[in-house]
Amino acid sequence: MLLAERARIPVPENNSKEPTFSTDEKTKMYSLMTEAARWFYNNLDNEIGKEAKNYLNSRQISPAIRKRFGLGYAPNDWNMLRDYLTKKGTDEKNAKKHRSGK
Repeated sequence: MLLAERARIPVPENNSKEPTFSTDEKTKMYSLMTEAARWFYNNLDNEIGKEAKNYLNSRQISPAIRKRFGLGYAPNDWNMLRDYLTKKGTDEKNAKKHRSGK
């Protein structure tokens, strides 16, 4: 039972123009997001994320906490993640479709 049902709050039907995705598309999106999250997380253990990792350490944020919450580092470069995902075999056109919903 949904929380809204338990609280007797009506939830309107979703009649928006939001795109709907097949199970296969959702699986691909999930895999893409998981791979991106791993990349951000792993950046903390690379030279590129050294300063961010030092900052987290200075705040006493342990490796266990970083892992639990999936903390990572996003470099100031728009292309690095795309390049990484492309090397991993991600289809850029497909990734853009999932990003925009088009």
